[in-house]
Amino acid sequence: MAARHAERVTFNVGADLERLAACIARAGDACRAAGRGVTELSFGAWLPVAPHPSTVAARELVKGVTAVYARFQAMPGHSTAGIRADDARVIESIGAHYDRARHGRADAAHVALLQEDFIDRFAVVGPPDRCIEKLRGLLRLGIDRLLIVGPNQLGPPDAYAESRRLLSEAVIPELRSS
Repeated sequence: MAARHAERVTFNVGADLERLAACIARAGDACRAAGRGVTELSFGAWLPVAPHPSTVAARELVKGVTAVYARFQAMPGHSTAGIRADDARVIESIGAHYDRARHGRADAAHVALLQEDFIDRFAVVGPPDRCIEKLRGLLRLGIDRLLIVGPNQLGPPDAYAESRRLLSEAVIPELRSS
């Protein structure tokens, strides 16, 4: 609907390049079917992002928000068509076991259902160079607005501080310059 009527379409499907490319193509088809030019649309993406020298620490810093976004995709009316089968299983499992009282918390029981490879596809985590390259890949797809949800401040204080520093001093400036 947004592609048929709005000027901006913002996706909340994670950072998987294949999935975002499919979403952009679908929005483009809907736009053209409505008699509009695709160039009239601006595409954005909500993304959990936590740069850190340790990918393990980075994953910990985005687990809570990654589970929230996965749950959104498990809500009634959302199709799992076009989603990798293993990702669809994670999304469905998060939706079935989501603890609303622990919403957004990395220590919620449902967060244990997130697999490392799911987080690595769905979020932008790891050393700054890896984060920059992944975000550049999204920009090359046609995403022109990155709505970044950074590391969780309830994570380990040193890891949180380092991730925030790397996001603001390395990742964002590098993206702006390119």
